[in-house]
Amino acid sequence: MNAPLENLPPDCARALSLLPALADDELSTADRAWLDAHSHSCPSCATAAARLAAIDSELAAAARSLEVRSPVPADARRRLIAALPSANRRWPLFWPAAAALAAGLAVSLLVHHSRPLPPPPARPFVAIPYLPPVDPRENTTVVRVNIRVQTLLALGYRTTADPKTVVPADVLLGEDGRAHAIRPLSEIEMRAIGN
Repeated sequence: MNAPLENLPPDCARALSLLPALADDELSTADRAWLDAHSHSCPSCATAAARLAAIDSELAAAARSLEVRSPVPADARRRLIAALPSANRRWPLFWPAAAALAAGLAVSLLVHHSRPLPPPPARPFVAIPYLPPVDPRENTTVVRVNIRVQTLLALGYRTTADPKTVVPADVLLGEDGRAHAIRPLSEIEMRAIGN
């Protein structure tokens, strides 16, 4: 039976797909019973099962003959253990010391990196020209935006930065929803007109 499984009748396709599990002795009792019943009624599937069994027994015989020709020496396990570095008496003391060193390094890195970083130097908010300042009793919100330097110039700020540049900035919004001050987060120099 050399046809692809999809070209076979469904029972034959199922039988051929079960043959590898039969050869590995991994077939369930129900599938084994079904396969035996199908093989009795289908000569081509019975031939395929017989061929697979013959190939399997040839491979098993070849494996047994290899073991007979070069048997594993009786003291092979002892020699292998003696050749391993862990069999040496100095090595068993190395692993606890290495584990302690690794744990110490992990703890020191954790302590070192868990310290909070100092805050960056605060840049002051610069009031937007021509707008009244925020009332001290008013709640404000800081919103981070990307703003063009050209927009800052249009608002009345003086800066030497390239007008086409886009810079990140914090904007101070009052309860009225208006922006009252801007704090650029990049290193541009900016001041309001009159300052």
